[in-house]
Amino acid sequence: MKKFSLSLFIAFLVFIISACSNTEYVNNVEHLKLQKTEVRLTDDKKIVGEMIVPDKKNKK
Repeated sequence: MKKFSLSLFIAFLVFIISACSNTEYVNNVEHLKLQKTEVRLTDDKKIVGEMIVPDKKNKK
C-alpha cells in the first residue's frame, strides 16, 4: 500500500510540475531582439557610482 501511495504521489507531483511549465515564450524569440542601444564603457565614479565597504579593521 505504501508503494502504491508513493507512486501515486510522485505521478501527481510530476503532473503538477509539468502543468506549471510554460513553453510559450521559448519558441517565440522575437521579444529578445535588441532594437537600439547606446553604450559607454567607463570607470568614472561620477557616472557609475561608488560603494565603500569597510572591513573589520576599518580599511576601505
